[in-house]
Amino acid sequence: MRPAYTVIDNAVAGTAAIQREPSFVATPVTTRFVVLEHGINDGQLGYPYEAPLRSMVAHVQAAGRTPVITGLTRQPQPVRGRDFYDGMARQIADETGALFADWGSVGFSPDEMADVLHPGPIYSERLVARLVSLLDKAAPECVH
Repeated sequence: MRPAYTVIDNAVAGTAAIQREPSFVATPVTTRFVVLEHGINDGQLGYPYEAPLRSMVAHVQAAGRTPVITGLTRQPQPVRGRDFYDGMARQIADETGALFADWGSVGFSPDEMADVLHPGPIYSERLVARLVSLLDKAAPECVH
């Protein structure tokens, strides 16, 4: 969507924030923006979320970089902890100055899901578009 962007994918699929945080904070941050996308697994499993997410945000900010918290996507069926953890993600962004992509506000329909938890391609494209829109505001020089 933006040729001026260089994306480095450091995601570890299927991890909760508490699982990812130790290795994340031990890794140097070199990009201008760092996208943090955790919460669904945390909520489903009832894992601690606030402290590890705050730690990851602090690590990014200590490196002089900008954290972007996505918030939680939607699912066609209620997911344990989803709304609570999404609210916590928003609160952490508000309190720390991290950018908040508000993925929970991105519309979807159940037939756009890859399965009961994961967005399929069409929904994923809208989530990425929301993220790009946020980054466009934060880095307008990269829009073209």
